[in-house]
Amino acid sequence: MTLIDADVVTGLAPAGLRFVEFDTADDRLPVAAVDAAQSCPGSEGRIDGEAVAITDPDRAARLNASWHRLAAEHGLFDAEGEFLLLLAGSWARVRLLPEWDLAGSQLPALGGYGVPEFTALSLDGRVLTRVTRWANGTVGVLVIRRPGTVPTIRRYVESMGRNRYLSADERAAARRWLAMW
Repeated sequence: MTLIDADVVTGLAPAGLRFVEFDTADDRLPVAAVDAAQSCPGSEGRIDGEAVAITDPDRAARLNASWHRLAAEHGLFDAEGEFLLLLAGSWARVRLLPEWDLAGSQLPALGGYGVPEFTALSLDGRVLTRVTRWANGTVGVLVIRRPGTVPTIRRYVESMGRNRYLSADERAAARRWLAMW
């Protein structure tokens, strides 16, 4: 673990997260593909939660409630409240503690410029959630169930598997993930 990784890991406590380990599975959704989730239309199964104005004084509470409701309804958490969180360019296994505040913690690892933005994946890879900033001045929550079956995400990962500017390992990881589905 690098010093930067150590800083990220120890900095999770104010958000109510306990770091478990960096994920080493070689068949996870490629990190570079998570941004494709915003481009998925509802017809491909994207589920949108509440969008909250960036200027709303209750933004953190409303986003936390929307994220947790959707995450719980769609199976993000395992029995111990664990899931994968995108941290410092890697998937990290974390546990949600009883007292948590992801959207209001203002941790750099969970967004920038005071606006929450983060991505989570269930341990089995079947549920992807994002809290993301939209161009209309809102922050919203979205869920993608079974991301490997979603055409927009599949096309993106397929292109990664052919992209000669990516390393051979990155291309192979993209192909492994596609093969799982």
